[in-house]
Amino acid sequence: GALLGADDPKVSGKITIGGTANDNVRVDKLIAKIPGFKGGTEFIIATRNNDNSWTVIDNMETEGWACEIVSESFDKDIGNIVNWKFHWDTAKIENVVAKNVNVQIKAADRGKATLDSNKTKVIYGDQKSSDFVIYKMDVVPYITDVKRNTMYSTVRAGSGAYPLLRSEAGNVLKGFNLNGTNPSLAITSDKKGANSVVTMSSTVSGSNITFEVPNTAKDGYLHLTVDGIPALNNMNKRNAPYNTEPSVESEYWTDDRYVRIWEDTDRFGNDQTGTGNMSDVELAKNIVYPAMSMSDDGTLYASYTNYGMHAVYYTTVGGNSTHVFNANDAPEETTILVTGSGSDAKVNVAFLANNQNGGNYANWTPYRGDAGGLYLHDSYRDRYSRMELLYHDRLFQQFKNFRLARKNEQSGIVHSAYYDIDTMSIHYSNITFERNAIGDSDVIGDSSFEATWVNIDGGSDEHDTKGFAGYNYSASGENRTVVTDGKTNICLGNEQFTGGLSRTSATGEYVGIDVTANEYPVIAYFDSVNKMIKLARANAKNPKSNSLDSSNGANNWKIQRVITDSSDRNYTTANGNYINLQIDSEGHVHIVFVNGRGELVYVKSTNKPSDGNTAYTFGKSVVIAENSPMNVSMTVRGETPYVGYLSSLGSYDGLNTAFWDKTLDLDNNGTEEGGWETMSAPLVHTVANNRACVEARPDPSEWESAHAYYSVGYYRVAYYIGNGEGH
Repeated sequence: GALLGADDPKVSGKITIGGTANDNVRVDKLIAKIPGFKGGTEFIIATRNNDNSWTVIDNMETEGWACEIVSESFDKDIGNIVNWKFHWDTAKIENVVAKNVNVQIKAADRGKATLDSNKTKVIYGDQKSSDFVIYKMDVVPYITDVKRNTMYSTVRAGSGAYPLLRSEAGNVLKGFNLNGTNPSLAITSDKKGANSVVTMSSTVSGSNITFEVPNTAKDGYLHLTVDGIPALNNMNKRNAPYNTEPSVESEYWTDDRYVRIWEDTDRFGNDQTGTGNMSDVELAKNIVYPAMSMSDDGTLYASYTNYGMHAVYYTTVGGNSTHVFNANDAPEETTILVTGSGSDAKVNVAFLANNQNGGNYANWTPYRGDAGGLYLHDSYRDRYSRMELLYHDRLFQQFKNFRLARKNEQSGIVHSAYYDIDTMSIHYSNITFERNAIGDSDVIGDSSFEATWVNIDGGSDEHDTKGFAGYNYSASGENRTVVTDGKTNICLGNEQFTGGLSRTSATGEYVGIDVTANEYPVIAYFDSVNKMIKLARANAKNPKSNSLDSSNGANNWKIQRVITDSSDRNYTTANGNYINLQIDSEGHVHIVFVNGRGELVYVKSTNKPSDGNTAYTFGKSVVIAENSPMNVSMTVRGETPYVGYLSSLGSYDGLNTAFWDKTLDLDNNGTEEGGWETMSAPLVHTVANNRACVEARPDPSEWESAHAYYSVGYYRVAYYIGNGEGH
């Protein structure tokens, strides 16, 4: 680009130059001259009238300049002093931009006064002018705003960055001095524009520039040059008052023009249909209860229920759907967990088999043909197993919001936490897939297998402590025996609660679960009676009972409070909706939830115990978003948390993300303290109320995070591309 004078003022748009003219008698005219403006010739900007008043010329609308006499005075010792202002639209310069522009202003007096020959009239001699006073400056382009294609809203990120969409045309740069003959627009990784990430097709449109985001774009600074002269938005002093753009969203936004890039092209599944008389049913269309997970190599999977097929499936982006389960009554909620990668990836799908045979009340039995429950499918063995079943309480839709955790594809234990609507309690169970799967020839009575569970907190009933191993029942005229993976269920007692806590009579309906490096499960949930967030931690890989003594398993658990500082505004909270828990690579626990004020709250442990016996300690809670986020999901890559959530349902900006960016200077004090970046994804599909999920790619060079959402019959995925390096 052009070399600009380091000490020259950089100006754009309409500017004002002020000064003072004086003469020992009287100033009569003010004259301007600007190279490249009005042909570079002198022009009068103000002249004195015979009555001693001034005629100031305002040609701003027609020619781009105006003059103003601010004040004047007469002094017997120093003469006439005139204070003036010259207003100039720099975009009217011949080439729109230019370097080393000399704006020149001078004054002329009225000439020497003498009497005519009759000595009856005053006449004036030739006027004398002062030398031009030169105001040297560089006229540069300046971006005042960035607008996404005008079909959609433009919602700036929390940092002030602009989310834009790959391959989308019709985006607009607004500003000053943009409509030169040779604009060039690029996304660069540095503020000075030295390292171009990608160049963009751009066109002058009136006083603006329209541009298309390439399909290879990544995050970076919008670097604009006009005739080789760069816009200085990203290079000026960002915390100077005149370069800040305070708004209701943030008082610290600046005129930096940083863009965050997204892509919204993919959906799960394809046009695959059923077979036979169901060949007109598209498997991955008009689905319900979708969920997303990711393999270790970044492949995205989704589970879902198709009501028309009465079946549960899982699929990949653009891939065929794999059948998991079907019944006469359609299954309901699903969730999915994928570990491993490539051909070694193991897919676990949990789903609610919401069925009961024939409508006969007597058919509520453990036999799989009679009553359903919470099932878990394992792709590696192509088998499903059953956790808590519906026949105990004879209640449809009894279990909801179940979540899965598995350390890796080598671990044989799949952990699950879920909500029981009958007792308003949080339950834990697990499946060891080396055994106990329906269809395994080595499991006697496998069609009646049921995994035992642990009632963590909330209400309880007689089934939560029942030792039903060996329980006999009749099915299809045969005597059958329930096969379990333990001896009895467990209901934790007050002795498992620490810090003065005790069991509550009701929990919230959301739960988060993950496992430590030792494969010990950790669970977060909301105590809806005592209005607090609780955490259950285990000290064993399989913290269930393996004997008729329920305390054998109960002693594997401890319950603690998460926020213990009574001065924390979320010490108590009316709600703990959409709670999520993740453990990062260092062992810290991350928790998010939506409180009673509709705020998305985040809290992180300050320690990282691995033995299951040591309590976690947590720092202050932080509000990272407001306006009642819904369907919150969280994941971590390394130590960086990523959160996805919904808002503004039915809109094109209802899918949102929040992640920790260590490079942010959100208070604009010149120090990169790091902070939460929040933004709405710029979508081309509207967002419906369904489960949203987020995954962070292990290698962020292709994309940084994936966000699943439901729109117009399909489960779609939008990618936050990021900068290629991750945060």
